[in-house]
Amino acid sequence: MALLLYGLVCEAIVANPEHIKIVQQGNYAIDLWKCKNPHASLDLNKADLRRFDLSGSNLTEADLINADLRDANLKGSDLTGAYLSQAKLCRANLCHATLHKADLTSANMTNANLNEADLNGAFLVQANLSHTILNETNLTHAKLVDANLSNSSLIGIRLIKTDLSKANFFNSDLREADLSGANLSEGNLKWANLCGARLKATDLSNANLIETDFTDADLTEAVLTDANLRQAKLDFATGYILSSEQIAENAKKITQKFIGTGYYIILISFVLFLGLIGLSSIFLTPPDNLGQLDQSISGGIAFLATGILLIGFLTGSVYITTEKGYSRGLGFFTTFFFFVTAYLLMQTLLAEFIGIAFFGPMVLALLADKNQRRIY
Repeated sequence: MALLLYGLVCEAIVANPEHIKIVQQGNYAIDLWKCKNPHASLDLNKADLRRFDLSGSNLTEADLINADLRDANLKGSDLTGAYLSQAKLCRANLCHATLHKADLTSANMTNANLNEADLNGAFLVQANLSHTILNETNLTHAKLVDANLSNSSLIGIRLIKTDLSKANFFNSDLREADLSGANLSEGNLKWANLCGARLKATDLSNANLIETDFTDADLTEAVLTDANLRQAKLDFATGYILSSEQIAENAKKITQKFIGTGYYIILISFVLFLGLIGLSSIFLTPPDNLGQLDQSISGGIAFLATGILLIGFLTGSVYITTEKGYSRGLGFFTTFFFFVTAYLLMQTLLAEFIGIAFFGPMVLALLADKNQRRIY
């Protein structure tokens, strides 16, 4: 009951209309309001600020929880201590912005530009920063537990003593980054480029370092306990100590998949579908001898076969899109649309229209792979 009431209260909280008008009027109006209300903060909770030009704005300690700031220009703005949890910041320009101790918990910042931004001490737990630009950004003492920074550009970023446990840096560019004293335990750094990076006293225990490039990196006193270093590149890296097991693991070759997991699931479900359809035909006898029991069994098997095919196609499509760096929903709804279309056409026109069900996976196969390994 308490959780229900809390949810209703949260839904009822919306931005102050007067504060939205102030923001719409620009920086002069914001500064004037700040002068008149030195101890108050702008209430922009759930505000729709898409494509707003807020460059250079003073938004210190502003309530921007759940705010929609997609494509907004926040270049050089001051968001010190601002509350941005669950905010939508996709493609936002936060270049040179100050977000010192800002709360960005679970914020969606995909494809945002955070070049040279100051996020010292910021909270980014479970934040989505995939495909973002964070070159020369300051994230010293920030908290990025379970954050997603995959496929991002983080050249020269400062992550000194930052909590990055369970963070995802898959295929990210961390050249010349400073991760001294950072906690990267259980992190995913597969395919990450850490050439020339400073990893002094960095905790990399239980991290996924498969094919990670540590060329010229400083790994002095780095903790590599139980880290997976298969095919990690350590040319000219200094200060690291590997166990005999890690040395052996590092030398092992990586077997490349012929096809992805999603396609395997679709193929298996299709084979099962054909097998069950073949089995159902056994119970079909000539019309004059068709028994009620045989007909029921045949229909039940055909229904089961169709269900397996649908579940296999939907599950496989979800795998395909996630493996390519897209949302699960894209794979699910694309395949579901073609499956339903095929079913309706089969019911109204010809049974041969079942082939349309295959269009979903075929369309997904043509999608560009966002997780393709970077070439430097």
